[in-house]
Amino acid sequence: MEDRYGANPRRNRPLTMALIAVGAAILLVWLGWAAWHHARTTVSGNVVAFDVVSAHRVTVTIEVNRPGDAAVRCDVQALAEDHSVVGETTTSLPAGSDRSVQIDLEIKTLREATAADVTGCA
Repeated sequence: MEDRYGANPRRNRPLTMALIAVGAAILLVWLGWAAWHHARTTVSGNVVAFDVVSAHRVTVTIEVNRPGDAAVRCDVQALAEDHSVVGETTTSLPAGSDRSVQIDLEIKTLREATAADVTGCA
């Protein structure tokens, strides 16, 4: 009968289930590590205040939160009323002991800005 129809699939079932269980366990361990790793290495930047000095210049104060004493670079944009980018700058924060730091920036703009935004920090 086995020659004609092949081996009984029930004989391989424990091995298949064991392989699926091992694969699922490996996937869960990796998922837990990835979540833990990304949760503890987050760098963030937020605009605390901004002031329109003139039609072609704004001052922006950002707060940068970083894990440990890592060096950080943040990109900041000045936005016009129609949400178009009218100016941008990148600032660097050297390694240091402070986890939360405020930085004052000046951005030259093409036309009057009405908002500012931190687009990313790394």
